[in-house]
Amino acid sequence: MAQEVSNNTLTSIPTGSLEEIHNALAIAQIHVDSSYAKLQHAEGLVGHIETQLAVDQWWEIGGPEYQCFKEEASLGKYHTALDELEHLMVMRLFELSKLSLSGTGKFIYAEISTLTSIFFLGYKLCQHLGKALQCCLDAICNAINCYNTQATALNPPHSKISWKDIADYGFVAEFDLLQYSHNNI
Repeated sequence: MAQEVSNNTLTSIPTGSLEEIHNALAIAQIHVDSSYAKLQHAEGLVGHIETQLAVDQWWEIGGPEYQCFKEEASLGKYHTALDELEHLMVMRLFELSKLSLSGTGKFIYAEISTLTSIFFLGYKLCQHLGKALQCCLDAICNAINCYNTQATALNPPHSKISWKDIADYGFVAEFDLLQYSHNNI
């Protein structure tokens, strides 16, 4: 970081007078000194915390403790992505059940036409519901992508899902992604 700051300072030196060059070098030296002082302070804090926690040796990259933590972190990211997807899908199911459309498994345009034919809703209300369902669909697709990324990062990888896999769920009981949820809940 200090090297980057000083390089940026030195590359912005205008060609010209020696006084401008001297000022730019003085500013670069101040940045380097400041960054070095921050580094020393951070190293002191790390040393203090290591002493308090009685850390004998650091983890090696690829070591057993490192691998264990890496797997736990990966599993935590996976559960976060799964929780978000579950939240959005359950929210969608409850919204569709409010509208008596659960189990339709149809995309936004079919849902809008169903709304107009069943409830004879006004055009503006139908547009509003369509936009809300489209936003929900976009959020679910993003959550699916995030879930798939985290599922493939696990060791062993979990299977990917697609919109087709979960679009036809009509009730929370059919939502089999819950089986991958936390065991302690």
